[in-house]
Amino acid sequence: MHRTAMLAALILLSPITAFLPSIASPTATTSLATHEINLTYTSQIFTTYFGSSLGTTVGKAPLNFPSRGIGFLAPKGECSEYSLPVTVSRGTQLNVRMTASQPANFYLLPSYMFATSLNGCIVTTAPLLVSENFTAFTLHWTAPQQGTFYFVFTGPTAVIILVNDGSVDPTEQAANLTYAKSTETSFSVYTSTSTTSYTTTSTAPLFALQLGARDDLPILALAAILAILASVLLLYARKK
Repeated sequence: MHRTAMLAALILLSPITAFLPSIASPTATTSLATHEINLTYTSQIFTTYFGSSLGTTVGKAPLNFPSRGIGFLAPKGECSEYSLPVTVSRGTQLNVRMTASQPANFYLLPSYMFATSLNGCIVTTAPLLVSENFTAFTLHWTAPQQGTFYFVFTGPTAVIILVNDGSVDPTEQAANLTYAKSTETSFSVYTSTSTTSYTTTSTAPLFALQLGARDDLPILALAAILAILASVLLLYARKK
């Protein structure tokens, strides 16, 4: 009878014996993480294509305008006049410094036909440019067309000095002309992907993990009940 009780106790204790190795064995948790980076950038290129041809351009050459002195006599209380023809090309730039010993008047006219006031001091024909009562004056004028224009001076007895101050004449000259034919825009898109992976493994005894888990509570309860029953049977067997 005593051996039978011991055998029964061992059979009852067998669930606990089977469960203990699982409690004592460690558990491992493995996690895998992947980090991915995508880089995209765009390159934009502008290209211009040029063409060339032989042609002519308009340059500037010094104009032969010799310096000179003008003198005229006028009756008392009246003015005298003096006209100077100047032949120019279209685009000619006249730069002339004028100084007068007495105040005088300057008129630039497109024609020699002109009229003056009763005392001869004022030109009544519509002039292209006027400077009245000057003693020092610099003319800056560009001819709108080719032809002969007239410098007209009026005033009392005076001496006027004309000095060329860098007058220029337009000239044509051969040149290699370069011009833009077309333009082109190109886009380039570059993409690169960088991927990084890493694995994390953690190991812990099942005591700390399993004893508090909900799925193991029935097993622990059953093992406790069986252990109590085994103790009771052992005690009963001893008494018998």
